[in-house]
Amino acid sequence: MTVLSIQSSVSFGYVGNSVAIPTLQKLGHDCWYIHTVYFSNHPGHERFSGEFATPKSINKKIRNISEIRGLDSCKAVLSGYLGLPSNAEVVASAVDYVKKLDDSRLYILDPVIGDDGKVFVKKGIRSSIRDILLPRADFVIPNMSELSWLSGHDVNNYSAMIAAACHLLKSGPKAVFVTGRVENLQIANYAISEEGVWRAAGQFINQTFNGTGDFFSALVTGLLLNGYKIDDLLSVATAACELITFETQKKGAKELAVITALQKMDIDEIGVRVEKIA
Repeated sequence: MTVLSIQSSVSFGYVGNSVAIPTLQKLGHDCWYIHTVYFSNHPGHERFSGEFATPKSINKKIRNISEIRGLDSCKAVLSGYLGLPSNAEVVASAVDYVKKLDDSRLYILDPVIGDDGKVFVKKGIRSSIRDILLPRADFVIPNMSELSWLSGHDVNNYSAMIAAACHLLKSGPKAVFVTGRVENLQIANYAISEEGVWRAAGQFINQTFNGTGDFFSALVTGLLLNGYKIDDLLSVATAACELITFETQKKGAKELAVITALQKMDIDEIGVRVEKIA
């Protein structure tokens, strides 16, 4: 199947499309990609350089792909780092176009805003994601901070997290995947839908990793297209994130060990325990 992935690109390292493309390919999918920024490396490094793609340039690329019928077989749109607030409208147009071809096609929203209480995107992006993209999303994948910002709720305990996720469900998504909640030396991911709440966890590593959220959202997208149910999907995606962080730590690297992890990743064999807790 084919995914249209609209997010950032770096020449060095693995964030945004740089990790999404090989991950989706590993899961058996073609990935047509549109870059919202072209950076030398992710801004987590001391220095970086690059350019922001404009709505006009992004829209032209998507239009050209559609004119040669490159989106006819597209089964999902995945969006991440927008770069500019105005790029939300372009993503929305792409989603509307793909869904007009077939309304069963999916839109997976990774609402990249920030983490650990720190916003690292331009002013206006938060509201653009909330007001333009969230109502179109079939699945949304925020971390704890992004869940708080999008819902308007303080997410300082489990009950508050569930309430905030349920608030997002009212906007239209079928499920909310909440990532990266640290609990008792584990890092837990949750899936919340009208059918229930599921939890899966891997071992917590006390190290900062850039790109794990982008990796997780690509896994969710690919596994959804492969027919995985929410509990199995959560199990595999959490195990894959544990694998990639272990491999990165083992190498003593700042960038995710994407190639090593994908080579070792056997989707039919990996998984962690999933609890249905509500």
